[in-house]
Amino acid sequence: MASPDLRSSFSFGSGDTRLLVSSPDGEITASVSSHAMSLASPVWRKFISPPWRPSQIDKTKKTSGSEEDEGVKLSSESEPDEPLDFREDDVDALLLLLRIAHLDFVLVKKRLSVEELYNLAILCDKYDCVHLIKPWVDEWYRDAELLRIVGESSKRLFIAWSFGRIENFKIAASVLLVQGGTDENGQLLDLKGQAVPEIMPPGIIEEIIFRRRIAIENLLEIPKRR
Repeated sequence: MASPDLRSSFSFGSGDTRLLVSSPDGEITASVSSHAMSLASPVWRKFISPPWRPSQIDKTKKTSGSEEDEGVKLSSESEPDEPLDFREDDVDALLLLLRIAHLDFVLVKKRLSVEELYNLAILCDKYDCVHLIKPWVDEWYRDAELLRIVGESSKRLFIAWSFGRIENFKIAASVLLVQGGTDENGQLLDLKGQAVPEIMPPGIIEEIIFRRRIAIENLLEIPKRR
């Protein structure tokens, strides 16, 4: 079972909507403001107010049985709202975004590790809400020392892409291209010899592998030119 402190962290005073959240200690039912979430993310807004919800459909379409609207079955009786399922999301990154969305700025962490930034970048990309964290990005970047953590180059790549850091993206991509490797199956490896995480900018891994192959082929051609 999740700790009481963590459970209370996911309870926002103006909460009128429930979320299911997964933590290492167990499942949490969060209480959040539908208004705050709708303003914070266009994706969350669709979760909160989906177009197929019975309350948003012309009452004249309701019958004593059920009808279908664009493939979704609608009942004449409104079912109680089920909690929204956020159990696949990293619990710490989600909590940080919810605190910002609910204006709990005092509780927003001032320091984030590369791993925390990576998990946050995943959610910002997933929920189209990178604008939420812009006031904190500069400080997080300075403190995380991203440019000096060479072993985390692959995660830095996605962080920079998600947060629109062009120069950081170029540096991380160059490091991975020049100093990374591949395994026997051709999968790209980071500087620690570990497989690059699955969640990366679209097409970037394929491009790096292609450029590495071309560079190696060119190098192997040099002795033949003598």
